[in-house]
Amino acid sequence: MKELLIIISSTWKFAATFPVAVFAFKMSFMETLLYTNIGGIIGIVVFSLASKGIIHIFDFLFPEAFRKGRKPKKIFTKRNRRIIKIKLRFGLPGIILLTHVL
Repeated sequence: MKELLIIISSTWKFAATFPVAVFAFKMSFMETLLYTNIGGIIGIVVFSLASKGIIHIFDFLFPEAFRKGRKPKKIFTKRNRRIIKIKLRFGLPGIILLTHVL
């Protein structure tokens, strides 16, 4: 039963489960490593598969949470134009050399 508890809890909070398994349940290092890794792998699989559904549910319940309207138009200043010209002309090494000047 304690093994299942460690696996389930490490699917959610991997780093906090390791000390609990060692000190509270008096497991060996290899047991703890095995059970927390199994739980971590299960957690990655479950949350990666369920994340799309969770996002759809959240978007359905709170439709305006992440929609802020139109993005403001980007403003190109003299400095930004100069940086782009240097990057196009000299590439990344040019930007590295002229970082302090810009």
